[in-house]
Amino acid sequence: MWRVTIKGLLAHKLRLALTALAIVLGVTFIAGTFVLTDTLHNTFDNLFGNIYQNVTFQVRGVAQFGSGGTATRNPVPESLLATVEAVPEVVEFYRMSGEIDYLLRVAVPDIAAYDGFYKRLISKLAISKVSSAFAMEQMKFTTELPLQFALG
Repeated sequence: MWRVTIKGLLAHKLRLALTALAIVLGVTFIAGTFVLTDTLHNTFDNLFGNIYQNVTFQVRGVAQFGSGGTATRNPVPESLLATVEAVPEVVEFYRMSGEIDYLLRVAVPDIAAYDGFYKRLISKLAISKVSSAFAMEQMKFTTELPLQFALG
């Protein structure tokens, strides 16, 4: 039986070579697809895992008149400070000038934690507009102050 199989294969060498090539190419493409998929998956997991480490969160009151920076806004509720102080993810909190009323720096490990923080915050406050900005990469961080200005 093996002898007939071998003779049949040798009689059709081109068919044998093309079949072998098709199998090799098919396996190669499947393996390449798995490698590409895993690489993209890991890249996006790392990207979204690191991107939300330093989140800036802006809180604004409801606009009554005007638009943009000239809008007259209702004050943000008095309960904002107490609410923000009760949220452990907020590491910095500023009252701002210009178009943004308040700025929160939030430390969360990933997008799911940010989403949970966001939902908890907006459920406790009557705010109209919230915008977020995410640090892509920390380029410089220091606690060192330039002393040449203090000396005078």
